[in-house]
Amino acid sequence: MACYLYSNFEWLSHACAYLGMPGTIISQEFKNPALDPIFRKLREQSGHEFIPRERGIVRLYKALRRKGRTALLADLTVPPRQNAVAIDCFGLKTSVTSAHAWLSQQTGAALIPAHCEPLSRGRYRVVFHPKIKNVTEMTLQQVTQACWNSFEPYVRKEPAPWLWMYKHWR
Repeated sequence: MACYLYSNFEWLSHACAYLGMPGTIISQEFKNPALDPIFRKLREQSGHEFIPRERGIVRLYKALRRKGRTALLADLTVPPRQNAVAIDCFGLKTSVTSAHAWLSQQTGAALIPAHCEPLSRGRYRVVFHPKIKNVTEMTLQQVTQACWNSFEPYVRKEPAPWLWMYKHWR
């Protein structure tokens, strides 16, 4: 699954696991290391396995080869020298990760964009976008752009829940 930092992506993760789709997910360490075990326990109680960033892509690759599931945040800004691709984002170029595209191409795993949409009274809706088709026939940049293209209309319609927007324009 390719997700983006929109609304309550943590609830999206739990909802998928409780719907019978637990996966292996990379977790970024907190600046305060005392928070790591607390959040690890909270995140894993739904059935997910959280792994550290170090060698994370290799671990996700192995999980997918074993027919497991993974989820990645597809809107993470990455410096161009770190295996990133440039995509069109609101008419501007930005440099983002292509890890989700690479993993799908290398393993044959379906790539399904998803997000969590805020509703009234503190509720959320999980939205699964159409599967990205013909991934093996596309470049990493094209796959990554296709994922973003499925997200951008939602951000344009309601930009406030997008939690990462400032990071794209550094």
